[in-house]
Amino acid sequence: MKNFFLVLVSIVFIGVIFSCTTDNAPESVNSPSISKIALPPSTQPTTVVIVDKNGTVYDTGIQDKMLEDGSTINQKIQDCINNSRNHGDFVSCMAHLTNWLLKNGYITNKEKGIIMNIAARADIP
Repeated sequence: MKNFFLVLVSIVFIGVIFSCTTDNAPESVNSPSISKIALPPSTQPTTVVIVDKNGTVYDTGIQDKMLEDGSTINQKIQDCINNSRNHGDFVSCMAHLTNWLLKNGYITNKEKGIIMNIAARADIP
């Protein structure tokens, strides 16, 4: 994550340097201005959410994270929802997922409890 942040800061810094123009001023007058640059989409983290079949949104308040395979916790939860035949399958999938997330340091034991509590109560599938 640190490397991503450093690359992002470097790209923004370089973009600002290369986006300076002279505003069509006479050559004897150098009046640089900074034109607008396109920044990447917001890098603010989102929270882990579970949406049940009734459209009820359960926001856990836990920061969503990028996992080692490039997916996010939210995407893995959606995989559990999509691949479950019934509520028991969903809760089982969520238990395996949260155990893996805990083991690999993506969530704390308290966060695992929050996610599993919501998974047990959610009307899925």
